[in-house]
Amino acid sequence: MALSRVLRPRATPQPVAPADAQLHPALAKAVKAAGTTVAAPVSGEVAALLPQVLYAGAITAGLCVLAYLASFSFDFAAPIDGELTKQGFTPELLTALRADRADLLRSDVWRGLLFIGAALGVLYFHLKGKLNTMPAAAIMVLLVLVDLWGVDKRYLGSDKFQPTSIAASFQPTPADELILRDTDLSYRVLNLANPFNEAQTSYFHKSIGGYHGAKLRRYQDLIERQISNNNQQVLNMLNTRYLITGDPKQPVQRNPGALGNAWFVREVKAVNSPDEEMAALTTLNPATEAVVDVSKFAQQKAASYDVTGSTIGLAGYTPDELKYRYTATKPGLVVFSEIYYADGWQAFIDGKPVPHIRANYVLRALQVPAGSHTISFKFEPKSYAVGNGVSLASSIALLLVLAGAGVYAFRRKRVADVPVVAVPVA
Repeated sequence: MALSRVLRPRATPQPVAPADAQLHPALAKAVKAAGTTVAAPVSGEVAALLPQVLYAGAITAGLCVLAYLASFSFDFAAPIDGELTKQGFTPELLTALRADRADLLRSDVWRGLLFIGAALGVLYFHLKGKLNTMPAAAIMVLLVLVDLWGVDKRYLGSDKFQPTSIAASFQPTPADELILRDTDLSYRVLNLANPFNEAQTSYFHKSIGGYHGAKLRRYQDLIERQISNNNQQVLNMLNTRYLITGDPKQPVQRNPGALGNAWFVREVKAVNSPDEEMAALTTLNPATEAVVDVSKFAQQKAASYDVTGSTIGLAGYTPDELKYRYTATKPGLVVFSEIYYADGWQAFIDGKPVPHIRANYVLRALQVPAGSHTISFKFEPKSYAVGNGVSLASSIALLLVLAGAGVYAFRRKRVADVPVVAVPVA
């Protein structure tokens, strides 16, 4: 704020009417209506600001000098020195390290004094009228940029940017290379060696174990109560096509029971609580059956379906949209091998939004009409849409405020630049 006060444009002095001069009544009326006033000389303002700037510079430079003098009384020991001694640092190395710390402080003091002197010089010549506002502001911005850039480069230099370092740490194993030959749009892989506490598998595949230690509570329940108990049917409904065994002789096994990305079921079993839904998975045959908690999804009842001739397949896969095409001879229920998350994923049939339900404790299910249609799931969380709207409105409001401030300042400058001329009354 102080800097903007020094660098702000000052009104150009205008001719001043003598104190005893009288204006022509018409001109006086016009001047009064326009709110025009006679500009005061700026010499007093400069005389008041210049000492303040010099005092501020002297105080800041004085602090730097005190830091320089104090550096000769510090030993520059640090808490980490004890750890360095344990790691084998000799007293001579520690002495040299502390000397380097002192040199860094002293060199930064001289660097600071250089920037302080440069800034004071710019402000001095500006206040003396030898440097216009725009060049002075540009030089100050450049000084700040150079100062910050030099310090930031110490901690974030070009040697810190190594885009290949992460990729180099994830090299495909022979098992990964075998699985990657399968170019289908979507399937999952289970690493039997350490399925839920490693992320290596997720770098190359869609992993049953996920890529993060923090998982959805429902999925964690499924891991603890079904997958950890070797429930093969649950792995099948999760579309687990490949198993990484860790055996060099047979590193990969294909699971022939994987149900794919979506399928029609013949029967829906109704339960009345999440615990009953989880328990039902123990004996469920997900290829033909689905279990639904009707206490949460009352629109779905226990039912049987004729799925003869009905087929469905994944037609498109992106992180925020899944597309399926199906043909059904009769209305039915489709189960999708994707996690149910109603706060983000929305279902559509032929572009029209439709409600979907949760089945088999974690998966999505959808009632579909007979015929040939396209199903899509899009990730469209309402919070994201609302946030985007608020952000857009705020940006527009900010631009309007800035534009209004610019127009207001421009008009005031035009009024201030109108010369006031004394016209003697005849």
